[in-house]
Amino acid sequence: MRYLLPIFIIFWMIPCDLLSQLDTIHYIPPLHSRKNNQVGNHYLYISTPSPSPFSLTIEDGAGNVLASANISDAAPYIYNIDNTQNSNSKSFVPSYLLNTVLTNKGLKVHGSDVFYVSLRVKSAYQAECLTSKGNAALGTEFRFGGFPQYTDAGWTYDRNFTAGIMATEDNTTITIDGYNTGVVFAGSPSINANSLSINLDEGECYVLAGNNNVAANRRGFLGAHIVSNKPIVLNNGNM
Repeated sequence: MRYLLPIFIIFWMIPCDLLSQLDTIHYIPPLHSRKNNQVGNHYLYISTPSPSPFSLTIEDGAGNVLASANISDAAPYIYNIDNTQNSNSKSFVPSYLLNTVLTNKGLKVHGSDVFYVSLRVKSAYQAECLTSKGNAALGTEFRFGGFPQYTDAGWTYDRNFTAGIMATEDNTTITIDGYNTGVVFAGSPSINANSLSINLDEGECYVLAGNNNVAANRRGFLGAHIVSNKPIVLNNGNM
């Protein structure tokens, strides 16, 4: 019997209460799945407790307006992003876009009143929901949170860890270290380095991942240290 697991587990690394999910602005960096077919239809579900309608705007990291809508407590809004992990999706990137500065990925949602945003994704067997924390998600020091990438018969190499970073200001420098030096970051080409240094401007994103066919990747990136000189948003976990 195959035991089904969630597509990914997301940890926001800033302690906050539930009200911190309610904000006028939300940032959602993209992620990566080793198997493209594990990412099916994905969309934003946006809601608010406000009884009075107000406007909101959805942009990608480059500031391109993707959609505008009016919402209220009686009228939530769904923004369909894509149906697979491909170069067109703003929320999931294929392997050849890993380890590179992305100028038009990720999502930024802002409005004239407070609202909730969740990213929802499904595949043939499972589904998952990521809830944005708004401004409470911003920080300059994080630790990677995830699970050991166990292997099992028949499904040995279909898992990965992933982290997506989005800058909120120009000239943001990010350093990632404190992980097992045997970790190999997936991509074309893959990367094996003792530390990573990334420079991003406002709205730019960077996505990394590691596949579990590399032994060091199964536990070696847990607790990795991610530090920036200006506020960033981090999505991280397993797929």
